[in-house]
Amino acid sequence: MVELTRGAGTVASAAERVEELFAALGLRTVWVGDAPGLVLGRIVAQLINEACFAVAEGVGSREDVDAGMVLGLSHPRGPFAWCEEIGAEHVLAVLDALRIELGEERYRAAPLLRRLAT
Repeated sequence: MVELTRGAGTVASAAERVEELFAALGLRTVWVGDAPGLVLGRIVAQLINEACFAVAEGVGSREDVDAGMVLGLSHPRGPFAWCEEIGAEHVLAVLDALRIELGEERYRAAPLLRRLAT
């Protein structure tokens, strides 16, 4: 699945062509609003951030948290595995951009995530 967003100057023919391109590659497209992280990245970043808070508070280890998400919620991978796949610096960039744009405390990055990103 590929998330796409339209800019102010996006013409309908360009949107159709990009959908056709991804369809030819066997990928489904979903149109979403233009915001930091789009939809999937935003949710995954928040999940990773909450996992970092939980580990720092001693709720469980990284391995415990990942196992809980995979075995308990049938996610394909846990938040720390996602973080390694995406890169902590990218996760942090999404959260920082959301906090700046929306001014909401819920996007405050966990200190552990900041350490992982350096």
